[in-house]
Amino acid sequence: MTTKTAPALPVFNHKPSPYCGPSKAETLAMRQEFLSPAILMYYKDPVMIVEGSMQYLFDETGKRYLDGFAGIVTVSVGHCHPKVIEAIREQNERFQHTTTIYLHPNIAQYAKKLASTFPKDSGLSVCYFTNSGSESNDLALLMARAFTGNYDILALRNAYHGMSPTSMGLTALNTWKSPVPQGFGVHHAKCPDMYRGPFGYDDPDAGAKYAADVDEVIRFSTSGQVAAFIAEPIQGVGGTVELPDGYLKHVYKSVRAAGGLCISDEVQAGFGRTGTKFWGFENQGVTPDIITMAKGMATAHRAARSSPAPISPRPWPKDYISTPSAATPSPWPNATQPSTSFSTRTSRNEHSKSVRTSWTGSAICNRATTPSAMSVAKD
Repeated sequence: MTTKTAPALPVFNHKPSPYCGPSKAETLAMRQEFLSPAILMYYKDPVMIVEGSMQYLFDETGKRYLDGFAGIVTVSVGHCHPKVIEAIREQNERFQHTTTIYLHPNIAQYAKKLASTFPKDSGLSVCYFTNSGSESNDLALLMARAFTGNYDILALRNAYHGMSPTSMGLTALNTWKSPVPQGFGVHHAKCPDMYRGPFGYDDPDAGAKYAADVDEVIRFSTSGQVAAFIAEPIQGVGGTVELPDGYLKHVYKSVRAAGGLCISDEVQAGFGRTGTKFWGFENQGVTPDIITMAKGMATAHRAARSSPAPISPRPWPKDYISTPSAATPSPWPNATQPSTSFSTRTSRNEHSKSVRTSWTGSAICNRATTPSAMSVAKD
């Protein structure tokens, strides 16, 4: 009988600092007493992580782990990347907080840089920063309803779009729903899952066949006019479900014919995670009207945003034209991100007579003090 040994991690030039804080048992006891039990932990014997360096994490004993989780797909350039740490230090020493009532170059420079990552001539160029991916999706729905004058929203079964009251209604996984009022006006179409569904990888027309269910939902569950369709280019929490080729082309055409906008939730699929394209929607050969994003844009320092695309000439309600939001220093070089309430922005193109808008959740950062989600819409 042979005994298998676990493979050894490669040599790594980082020695964790000695840990001198509360013990694992003390930490667990404090968590159980002072934190909500809704904050779940993995494992019967939880791992306590106290330090990170690039792709590795360290527990209180100094044991090293390869991080394949990235804080739920949030840390996109490694833990404590020296360039990020230096940018945070420099910004904190210079300036920590102001408001968008005043000018500061960082937020504008960051929005410009972010807009440059979208396909040329896509119109995706106007940004709005918020506090989280959920908030970015909330705002995307609010703006779609305000702009179109329609109410019904289309989403997919097996989708995850957040846990706020509005985004929970978009989510279609029973593990991420609570027994509270939610989902008003939201209709879920069949999940285009080629692995588990009726149309598989061997069916070249799977995309069109799954998309036909969206047509059915519009026809039988709505007035025939909708505000928006929202989907992840690859479903994340639902199990990394890849959409069939051509699926979004068919769906976007139907949704726009019904007066709706098309929203791509890039919170988990964006920022190069699909491998071939920087944004998930690019793999489907479509251009959404609004993109929401978070997680990787902040690489663990909250950030979110959304941007809309060229839309038909419908005036925005006056109350939605402009609302200031707070701004906080960014951990990124030359970037300061908004961190609290929503605000919207519109630009009117006198030549095309189109209105475009964009917003973002929390901007480029990852947890409590900085923004964490974002959406982008065509300009």
